[in-house]
Amino acid sequence: MEEEISRDDDNGSQKKTTTIPEVEVSLYVRGEGPIHVFKTPLGGWDQDRLDLQQIMDDYGLKVLYAYSTSSGRGLRLRLNPRNGLSMLSYTGNLVCLDGEPKDSWLKPISKILMMLALVTLFLVVILRDPPQWVHKLKFIGGGSIPWTVTIIVIVSSRVRKKFKNLIRSYGLW
Repeated sequence: MEEEISRDDDNGSQKKTTTIPEVEVSLYVRGEGPIHVFKTPLGGWDQDRLDLQQIMDDYGLKVLYAYSTSSGRGLRLRLNPRNGLSMLSYTGNLVCLDGEPKDSWLKPISKILMMLALVTLFLVVILRDPPQWVHKLKFIGGGSIPWTVTIIVIVSSRVRKKFKNLIRSYGLW
């Protein structure tokens, strides 16, 4: 990228051209890709810093990591909170970055609503026509509803991570 600066002097007009260094960025998401390859100018006082904040905003990423196709994800890249530029300087013409996408608000809300619907379904089934063995389990003076809710919470909290990994392995999550 070239920038032209024109200046009028007493001797006549002079044009000064300076080149702003550019770097080619290969952007991966969770190690897959590259999803996009683009050129971006380096910024900062010495023209050797990447604008990480702009890259994260453009592609909906919450964090960026250094990336190598042979060794995978590297260290997390830190950015200056004032201007969004990288803390590290870059030399060369190719940079590989790996990003972690931002979390959607839809996922946690849908999980909570699904769990509430599941617990409600279990309670409706138990309250309509409880089996005989449910009547036998009524000890400590309480009904079966608090025990049912307690068991559901314990089991769901224990199985949640394994279930999430199982669904993710089938590509449904």
